[in-house]
Amino acid sequence: MGELRKADEWNFAGSSTIPPTNGSDVVPDNLFGCPAHYETALRNLAGLKTYRYMYPSNFTNIMLGGQGAFHSAELPLIFGTHDIARQNSTAFEYAVSEEMQDLWLCFIVNPEDGPIAEGWEVTPLGDLETVQTGIDIGYNGSVVQPFSWSAWQTACVRGVVA
Repeated sequence: MGELRKADEWNFAGSSTIPPTNGSDVVPDNLFGCPAHYETALRNLAGLKTYRYMYPSNFTNIMLGGQGAFHSAELPLIFGTHDIARQNSTAFEYAVSEEMQDLWLCFIVNPEDGPIAEGWEVTPLGDLETVQTGIDIGYNGSVVQPFSWSAWQTACVRGVVA
């Protein structure tokens, strides 16, 4: 198997990063978030680097009807087209977009170590129980901050096994 690197995204409908409190809250994450966790764990077992990110932002000028973040919602920010939407982009939206472009460019130029130079650490290698980490982009007024999937990993096991 060749040396493969991957940027693994996880969006979730404008929800906060607070873990679910019951199984019914885990259903959307069983469809998207939990498979990302299991895929990353398998990549980790194979010794492959994975860069994970969370995108929970909700910019009303690019999110239809206040739907919040959803799969591919970050594309206008990555491609820099957020400012051609229905309303003007905010200064924070520009900052998030520019940082996302920098992060993606670092990954494209050097998928092995490029993101690390921008503060995007590789998810630790290990097994299914190893806590996966990455970055949270555009959450709660912070352009980028470290993120841990610890509580979500527990919720995935609860939601899948229960």
